[in-house]
Amino acid sequence: MVQVEVEEYTQRINYCRIHDLMLELCLSKAKINDFLGIIHLQSDDLANCLTTTTSTTTAPKIRKLAIHLNRDVKRVVLPKLEITKHLRSILFYNSRSVKNVCSIELNSHLKYFKLLRNLDLDAFKLDEKSVESIGNLISLRYLSFRGCFIPKWHSSICKLKHLQTLDLQYCQFNLGEVIVIHGMEQLRHLYSPLNFYLNVKFKFDGLSNLETLGGFDSRSCDVNDLCKLINLRQLENATFWQMDNQDLVAFIYLRIGTDHLRPTSLSVRFCKKEEEELTLLKQLLGCHHLYRLSIRGIIPELPEYSRGFSPNLIELLLMRCKLEEDPMPTLERLPNLQYLYLGDCVFVGDKMVCSANGFPQLKTLSLFALRQLKEWEVEKGAMPNLSSLEINYCRGLEMVPEGLRFIATLQLFTIKGARENFNKLRRVNGEEGEDFYKVRHVSSLNIR
Repeated sequence: MVQVEVEEYTQRINYCRIHDLMLELCLSKAKINDFLGIIHLQSDDLANCLTTTTSTTTAPKIRKLAIHLNRDVKRVVLPKLEITKHLRSILFYNSRSVKNVCSIELNSHLKYFKLLRNLDLDAFKLDEKSVESIGNLISLRYLSFRGCFIPKWHSSICKLKHLQTLDLQYCQFNLGEVIVIHGMEQLRHLYSPLNFYLNVKFKFDGLSNLETLGGFDSRSCDVNDLCKLINLRQLENATFWQMDNQDLVAFIYLRIGTDHLRPTSLSVRFCKKEEEELTLLKQLLGCHHLYRLSIRGIIPELPEYSRGFSPNLIELLLMRCKLEEDPMPTLERLPNLQYLYLGDCVFVGDKMVCSANGFPQLKTLSLFALRQLKEWEVEKGAMPNLSSLEINYCRGLEMVPEGLRFIATLQLFTIKGARENFNKLRRVNGEEGEDFYKVRHVSSLNIR
């Protein structure tokens, strides 16, 4: 009856959900007792929907309210009614994309909902008064502005002394805005906007108990602020740029290189081909708690596996590295690597070789725009667990590796940008026709 969802990379329990039949039973009991209210809002009249949704008991005390917003809704005003004064949780679900659309206005005096512990706003266009009033919800533990447009960040948000989770993913701010998050001693989890074109600055101070930080970008955040987070345990989707290398080195020594910081996902961008970059790369690859790493930009070479590669890497993306030596002999030794993406001139040589018993756990391999690559050899026994393979715009490739026929786990095979040199590619099974890529156990084949 309880279904456990496990995080794909760390294999930790992400969340649990109950079976549909149990869910229906729980929802019906919750509605009867006015514990939970579910509203599918079709118009702007939320007050009328609330009075018709709750039961006819003499003293309704609805605790949790979930509001699904129809596309026709333009404005939401939370009314101050007898049935809402006991609310502990308000969750909004917006059918529009949180990344692009913030057209629904929220004009509410949220300060009246003093007992709220959870407030989940989804792709709203907020006014300054609404943002300020949220700072008066002193009981809040969870606050999400996911996908919202916030015209001006208000310091009252930092007065939420009991807040444990603050979600700012996909938020939009006015250009030049400075977002200062300070003094929130109980804050445990913070997710910043993760917007590569965001022209705002974030400053962190006094977040002594912060354990999870997502979306850190050194263009909008100060790496020195990151070093002050003494209890940080998890760093997700962090991006560091080449100009911040010295601060990044300090952060690696202080946090990533020790047992203090646990599951970590980083993206690093290099700009120059220098020995300093190789030193930094070696330090990064040696971090044992790093499970996902993205490297974009020129690097001199990959270090030898025996001299610093973390065995715990699960996903690796390399782009525009311009490596002169075949990266496969090094990468195929990573014992836990499951996802590998090589793209856009990551390798400027003309031959790659995947040897027998290489890539023991690899599930997904993507080769993109390796323009100089002419020959790719896959020995029997290589990639024994590969299920998905993509070869995109490798226009110089003269043949598909015959060793692919020995990979019995391969299910999805995609080739793009191969039409113009179709006649140069040799079939795996030795027959003529457009099905030359087919291997008997491949269930999905795409040639474009």
